[in-house]
Amino acid sequence: MDGVRSTTAGNDSHALATIRPPQPMNQGLQDVQLNMLLEQARRATGTEFAALNVLRDDLQVTVASAPAAGPLTIGRTEGICGRILCAMTGLHRVFATPDAGTDPDLHDSPWVSGEIAAIRFYVGASLTGSRGELLGTLCAFSLQSTTFARAEAAAMRLASVRDCLQHVLDARWRDVPGTDYGDAIFGPLAS
Repeated sequence: MDGVRSTTAGNDSHALATIRPPQPMNQGLQDVQLNMLLEQARRATGTEFAALNVLRDDLQVTVASAPAAGPLTIGRTEGICGRILCAMTGLHRVFATPDAGTDPDLHDSPWVSGEIAAIRFYVGASLTGSRGELLGTLCAFSLQSTTFARAEAAAMRLASVRDCLQHVLDARWRDVPGTDYGDAIFGPLAS
């Protein structure tokens, strides 16, 4: 595992309604396979939400989520995944924090500070292309903080789900020769 941070756990009781998990774009809602893997990620990590994000240029586009909600495109550095996983090195990046509100790199994110949401427990894993390039992220998160031990265990479980998801995405790409990896898997994304 690449990064689990021990932070002081707080207890944020913001209502679940304060966060709007993204809705799949293109085939997302109808993509039973992706939806099942995201639900598996949510359950395996013990979190309330899970999302699959594609990284394009300076954007992070959520293409599927559990539970499903409205579509979302944000700047890459606005999201937690973009801030943390893009800055890490290594092919199979995994990061977890039991309380993003006390994490020095995340506390001022609008997804953590309360501006958009008040995410506390967060775990994310990178999705890479055949040449090792960072293509997207799989993340799971809750509005309640957790313990360091639980965050560490969740990171290991999310990495396993990420590996299954990576195999699914790679198989889809192989079925569409001569196309960009992201376009083959998700179709051209609106920005």
